[in-house]
Amino acid sequence: MAIRRKNREFSKIMNDVELLTIPVMFIKKLYIYLEDGKEIYFEGEDIQELENIEQLLYGASFSDQIKDIRVELDFTAIEQTVTKQVKALLDKDDND
Repeated sequence: MAIRRKNREFSKIMNDVELLTIPVMFIKKLYIYLEDGKEIYFEGEDIQELENIEQLLYGASFSDQIKDIRVELDFTAIEQTVTKQVKALLDKDDND
């Protein structure tokens, strides 16, 4: 599964992270390539309405035809969330 990265600085950090699951809120676009050469993509509300990607993949009529998947992540949202959480942890540590 390919993951497209635009922000190379933050991407260096992400290279050290093992992605076992990707929260839906961080997925910008999801491309699904079928065995017959067709390409299906989902973005925006189509993705955000899901609890997880498996819900889409296993529930779809084309699930047995999937050849490959490409995920485009919203690195801006990931970076903002990580920065906010790290700052909160560091501020908490300073207060102790």
